[in-house]
Amino acid sequence: MWLKFKSLRRVVAVVGGCALLGLPGPLAGDESPAYFPLRVVAANLTSGTRQQYETAGLNILRGLQPDIVALQEFNYSNNTPANFRQMVDATWGTNFYYFRESSATEHYTIPNGIISRYPFLQTGTWDDPLIPDRGFAWARIDLPGTNDLFVVSVHLKANNQSAGTRASQALQLKNLIQASFPAHAWIIVAGDLNIHAPGEAALATFKTFLSDSPIPTDARTGGDPDTNAGRTARYDYVLPSFSLTNTLTDVVLPSHRFPNGLVFDSAVYHPLSDVAPVTPGDSHVSGMQHMAVVKDFRIPYAPAHPATPPVIVGQPEDLTVPQAATAQFHVIATGTAPLGYQWWFNGLPLAGATASRFTRDNVQPVHQGHYSVVVNNLAGSTTSAPAALRLLVPQPVLTLSAPNHLTWHGLSNFTYTVESRASLTDGDWQPLGNITSPAGLLSYPLPEPSAPQQFFRVVWP
Repeated sequence: MWLKFKSLRRVVAVVGGCALLGLPGPLAGDESPAYFPLRVVAANLTSGTRQQYETAGLNILRGLQPDIVALQEFNYSNNTPANFRQMVDATWGTNFYYFRESSATEHYTIPNGIISRYPFLQTGTWDDPLIPDRGFAWARIDLPGTNDLFVVSVHLKANNQSAGTRASQALQLKNLIQASFPAHAWIIVAGDLNIHAPGEAALATFKTFLSDSPIPTDARTGGDPDTNAGRTARYDYVLPSFSLTNTLTDVVLPSHRFPNGLVFDSAVYHPLSDVAPVTPGDSHVSGMQHMAVVKDFRIPYAPAHPATPPVIVGQPEDLTVPQAATAQFHVIATGTAPLGYQWWFNGLPLAGATASRFTRDNVQPVHQGHYSVVVNNLAGSTTSAPAALRLLVPQPVLTLSAPNHLTWHGLSNFTYTVESRASLTDGDWQPLGNITSPAGLLSYPLPEPSAPQQFFRVVWP
C-alpha cells in the first residue's frame, strides 16, 4: 500500500479601496482639501485605587480613534517612561506623542497628561497650590498649517463640598492661560472638572473665555450629557476658545452623527462594531468613574508648501513561520508628515494596528492569509501590495497501524483531509474525511478497501 501526501496552497484576494477611519487626510464629499479633521477626547478612564489605564479604558480610547487626548490620572503600570511609551504605542501607534506632568519631588500622585498625533512644540506644568497632588498639564501642538493649538489637561477638586475650591482653581487657570498663551490663540481646555451642578462658579469662569456650546450627549434618543459613573452629573468637558468655535463640526462614527459632540457610554452606543475593540461593559467596569467626551473640529489647512502624498518605498514581505511563532510585517513610506497607518487582514481592518510595523504573536492557522496597510496623510493615501502569512507546516510521515488506521503527527488547530484513490495514474483523489485535533499523534480509521489495491494521502490548506 502506497502512502502519499501533498501540500495545497490557498490563494486569498485582498480587496482594496476601503475607507480609512480616524487618520488625518482630506475630507470627502463637498468639503475642501484645505481642511482636515481633528478629534479631541477628554478621558479620565480609571479603574479603582491603582488608577491604571487597563483593558476597558484602553479599548475605549482605541475605538474612538482620537487625534488628541487630554488624560487625567495618567498612571500606568510602574510609571516608567517605557511603560507610558508601551501604552501609547499599543493604543494609538508609534507615531503618536505623549506628555505626562511630573515634578522634581514626584508629588503628582494623580498627574495629568496629553497624547497627540501631532508633535509637541512646547510642554509644561503649572503647579496648583490648592491641590498638591496634581497640576495643570499643557502642550503647544504643531498642527499642519500656520496655527498651533494649545491644549490644557485639567483635573479639578472632587466631591460636592469643594465647589469653592474649583472656582478658585478655574480663576487661577484662566489667569495662567491669559498670561502665557498668545492673544486669540487656538486653545482647548479639557478634562475632569468634577462639576456637580451647571451653575457652579468654576464653569462660569471658564465660559468667560471658552465655549461650552454645544453640550455633548450620549447616543440615546434625547441624549444624556452626564459623564460620571452613575450618569447623574456632568464631570468631563472639552472647552475650545472662542477663536476655535467656528471650526466645530459633527462627531461622525460609521453608524451615527452627533451634531453636539458625543458622551461615549459603551452600554448605550450601538453598534459597537463602529468602535472596535470596545465591549458593552467597558464604560462601567468596576471602578470606572467617567465617560469619555468627544468633540470634532474641521481645521482650516493652508500649508506654506503643498503636502506630498505618501509613497510606499518598502513593501511588506511574505512571511512563513512555524506555528506559535511571532510574525512581523513592516512598511516603509515617504511623504509629508504625519503619516498614518492602518493594517488590514483579508479585507478587514485590524484594531489598534496603526503603526508602520504590525506584529502577530502566537501565529495559528486562522492567521494565515494576506496582510496589507493603508498609509495616509493630509495629501492622500496609498495601499501596499498584499503580503502573505503562511505557517511552516512539516510534512507528516504517514504510517498504517492495525486495524487499518492511518496515523501521523499533526499541528494543533489544523485541519487535514484524508483522500483515497485506486490507482496512481487513473481517476481522481476522493476525500474520505477531515480531522482536526490538538498537536500530537493523529489517527484516522480507513474504510475497507473496495479494490485490490488502494492509495491514501493527506492534504492541508
